[in-house]
Amino acid sequence: MAEKVKRKVSQSVADAMQELEEWMGVDKERSEKVLIVAQLLAYGYEVVPAPEEQLKDYYRGLDIVGTQGDHLIAEGIQDTLRILGIKIKGINE
Repeated sequence: MAEKVKRKVSQSVADAMQELEEWMGVDKERSEKVLIVAQLLAYGYEVVPAPEEQLKDYYRGLDIVGTQGDHLIAEGIQDTLRILGIKIKGINE
């Protein structure tokens, strides 16, 4: 994410910004959210898979039929999810 740095502007721009903030009733919290969205649009973003998706990808990569070790790992994952009461589509759902 881009670094939060105050921009240097002329006094006339600062006055105009202050007038605009007052006119719009600027909400600082909402402004921060809008700024984040603008930065995502301007600089792009990278999707980070959720832990469930990472586990599902790992599980799919196991050779359950061909390798005894992978079969045991798959069983361990399924047992762990059962014990924790977690359902993940593609693994135990």
